[in-house]
Amino acid sequence: MIYRYDKGEIKGEATRTDEGYVRADSIVTRTGVFLYQNADGSIRRELRHPDDVFEAVSLDTLKMIPITNGHPEQKLVNSANAKELQIGTTGENIKVDGRFIRAPLVLTHADGVEALDAGRKELSLGYTVDLEKVDGEYNGERYDHRQRNIRYNHLAIVDRGRAGPSARIHLDSGDAKQTEGVGMTDNLKTVTLDGLDYKASPEVAKAYEKAVKRDDDLQTKLDAAEQAAADAKAETEKVKAALDAAKEQAETKNDAQEIQKAVKARLDLERTATKVLKADAQISEMSDADIKKAVILAKHPSANLDGQTDIYIQARFDAVAEIVANEKGVADQRQQMNERNDGSNPNDTVKARNDMADAIKNQYKGSAK
Repeated sequence: MIYRYDKGEIKGEATRTDEGYVRADSIVTRTGVFLYQNADGSIRRELRHPDDVFEAVSLDTLKMIPITNGHPEQKLVNSANAKELQIGTTGENIKVDGRFIRAPLVLTHADGVEALDAGRKELSLGYTVDLEKVDGEYNGERYDHRQRNIRYNHLAIVDRGRAGPSARIHLDSGDAKQTEGVGMTDNLKTVTLDGLDYKASPEVAKAYEKAVKRDDDLQTKLDAAEQAAADAKAETEKVKAALDAAKEQAETKNDAQEIQKAVKARLDLERTATKVLKADAQISEMSDADIKKAVILAKHPSANLDGQTDIYIQARFDAVAEIVANEKGVADQRQQMNERNDGSNPNDTVKARNDMADAIKNQYKGSAK
């Protein structure tokens, strides 16, 4: 029968009962490749495979086992020494949590509570195994033995990071304690963090490499997303520039049309004014509004234009402009009639003059309505 002593830890906050007991949840062991220091100082790499660690019979041996203050010199706890060694017990609710095994514990003896308060918070399982000599690799770690038929005997509280009372355990040639650092150098892997190299177990190194790759993948995706956003922004700015240019061009075209329209309106206004106002009128220096008022007053001197709206002024001006246009039409007709009647027939001349007068009279009356 070969003895093994593995490390575990108390998880979370321990609670105290009214009786002074301490209750806590703990991780007592896990699967993976463990390094053990043999009695002769050599290192053995043993596989604790899930098929063996999570075997129902093995898990049952974790229920209600004694808790000791350090590992006993007798290696195992039994009915003969339990009264002397036991400071508490594990519970019955043993759980598999991923690659870990969790177990509740309660410390009932004052020696155990005081040891916990003094900083002895690391746990160490004592158990027996059948050891199979076999070489292989598990999750990237080499091993040379495999543990079979794992049977737990007790759970010890020991000093964190120190061998503690377990250093006094008498080890036979096949017995071994789980170790960290001793003889492990050739199995450690180098990981680089912030430019510094660190030694880590293969499991830690593998997890770190996966995390780094995941971060690199996320950064690559982030860079791609940022580039896509920058490209989209550049395209949006290009479209906006094109729209602004088209808008400016349209506004320029509209401005030119408006200017042309305004120039034509001014010329028409001045042509009408020259037909009504005196020759010495400074039409070119007058505003549109002043020209319109002057034209209206020239035809209707009694018109009251003070305080009138632009719409009213425009309407009165349009009426005058229409009269002026009709007068010009009548004048043109008179000239044509004179040219046709050379005076050889007086009656025709008189008739033409009378018709012209009637036309002027009637047109004036009609435009004034």
